[in-house]
Amino acid sequence: FRFQSLLDPTTAVQHSAISMHQPYPIEMVFSGGLLDEHWDKKEVQEHLDMINSKNMFLRIVGREFEDFCDQHEKWYGTTYGTASDEVKKDIFQSWTSTESDLTAAVQRATEDGMALPRRNPFIAERLDVKLEKEYPKEFWPAPDVLAGCGSNVRVFFKQDGRFHIPKTNVSLALFAPFALDSQRRALQVAAAALCRTEELNEMSYDAECAGLVYRLVGDPEGLRISVSGYDDKLELLLNRVCHRLRDDKPIDEAVFGRVKDRLLQGFRNTINQRPPYQHALELIRALTARPYHRLTTSLDIASEFTTADVNGVIKQMLSEGVVIEGLIEGNTREDEARAIVKEATDMFTVAGDGKQPITRRAIADLSQVEDGTVVDGHKEFIITRPGANKDERNGAVVMSLHLGWQKSPGSASPQEDADDILLSCRGNVLSQILSQKFFDSLRTKQQLG
Repeated sequence: FRFQSLLDPTTAVQHSAISMHQPYPIEMVFSGGLLDEHWDKKEVQEHLDMINSKNMFLRIVGREFEDFCDQHEKWYGTTYGTASDEVKKDIFQSWTSTESDLTAAVQRATEDGMALPRRNPFIAERLDVKLEKEYPKEFWPAPDVLAGCGSNVRVFFKQDGRFHIPKTNVSLALFAPFALDSQRRALQVAAAALCRTEELNEMSYDAECAGLVYRLVGDPEGLRISVSGYDDKLELLLNRVCHRLRDDKPIDEAVFGRVKDRLLQGFRNTINQRPPYQHALELIRALTARPYHRLTTSLDIASEFTTADVNGVIKQMLSEGVVIEGLIEGNTREDEARAIVKEATDMFTVAGDGKQPITRRAIADLSQVEDGTVVDGHKEFIITRPGANKDERNGAVVMSLHLGWQKSPGSASPQEDADDILLSCRGNVLSQILSQKFFDSLRTKQQLG
């Protein structure tokens, strides 16, 4: 309860409304379901003593017990039965005979297929907040570039000074020439990342129970790894994910089959069922982003994949060198953040010597394209396309305004980089102002009014 993250207003109101129906005093509406107000050792022991075979309700489900089911449920027709006294005697006598001997009880439970959960290595043991200083309310400092990370590694860092909770967010982007080389290679990396995520499901369940989550995604630029949650064991989770990527052991056929089915189904659903405006936006991105991979082409390429196409792909990508960008923010000191980055860079091969600029996807410079109509000193490009779904009655119009030409970081002078950032900020502010006006007019007045 103390370290719960802030909820969005809708969720907070829903939780509060549910709590108000519980038998909590008004002052405990927010904390009643999460926080123990008192600790009574005697009551706890009394409840523990009640957990024995005499007070147990045992339900066994299985086709092999069909002959014992002589009753039918009224509404659904499900067959069920009550165990005979002889069966109950056999079960409960064998259990009560071992209650006084812990070793025998554990052995018997194990033979019956029951066991206590294994120890969860991701449960935080240290919940101290490392920075007590508050940020001024009128000032929210931007992250700083973490010094001493090496060439072709750029990580931004900001220690929490506002929320004071023992949680940290780590996000690392691995930009790889291997993935940028072709659409096929980018899809191979994405499919391999999905397979590794599928294999890590068991570990991710333990991590989620302990308040940690991770995400591993392949995209046209390479791989993105993010880990969030309690900082005490966050580095352990990140380490295991990175180790799995570095080792890149052969992928199981069953795992690959499940991943491929989901991947292809996702492509088909998106292509056939999304509304026209999303198709139009994809066309705009395909025309302006370099590289950009159309979904129809991705579907054709991925349909031919076998395990041979994804085995060893991540290892090959990492061996050819990657450029790392990232952000570390939260309850982590600068020296700890630097240690996290070092561990990641030690596992992966960092490309080059830092002289080359960081490779990123780019926006096509439409001012250099000869086609187009010049209107009032500006070029206009008008493209029309039929919809992909023949049953779709709606259409869409998308207008894209290019306000400037943004260069890759490091490819221009510091002043030109600063001008790019200023232009980007102004464009974002303008977008927010216009979006609200469009929403007020189109949605509130025209569509609903």
